[in-house]
Amino acid sequence: VSRRLGLDRKFVVMYSGTVSISSSLALERALEAARLLAADEDILFVIVGEGLKKDALKARAESLGLRNAAFLPFQRYADLPALLASADVLLVPLDMDKSRLSVPSKLYTFMAAGRPILGLAAPESEVAEVLRATDSGPAVPPDDAAAVAAAVRGLKRSPERRREQGANARDHVVRHFAKDDVLRAYEELLTSMVS
Repeated sequence: VSRRLGLDRKFVVMYSGTVSISSSLALERALEAARLLAADEDILFVIVGEGLKKDALKARAESLGLRNAAFLPFQRYADLPALLASADVLLVPLDMDKSRLSVPSKLYTFMAAGRPILGLAAPESEVAEVLRATDSGPAVPPDDAAAVAAAVRGLKRSPERRREQGANARDHVVRHFAKDDVLRAYEELLTSMVS
């Protein structure tokens, strides 16, 4: 998948999912971070997916003159594990207000991929707290392009740390969210309610 999509020779910072209202401002800051990192030709920001805000983001990338940002359509579901594994860093973007209210399920999907997560979320948000508690990657304010760029630079400079954070992320979801364990917990809960 990485070779087919032309991602194999780049340091890939990837978002994969619906390009929606809840993340569009944070993704705009990510594109501004891409502009700040334009001198490093190895770094590529990749947005995979469709949604209401995709055309606006593409227009923003064009207005910034970005050569280090790529937009791809949704990929086959069967290719999702390989797609996520082709990233060096996975983005979980939430606009500032939204990040205080919700935790996107993709956080756990991305953690399962064994890659470090870069959370674009308010420092007091649950996304930021999960990343801190599990040591799975940094979280930076979603409205601060310079902070996003600095986090990407730091992750790129530290391959051993990235491997450690990715392993921490995967270990956390395997230990706490494995399908059989979750189903067993639901069964116990339901059984306790009817007994």
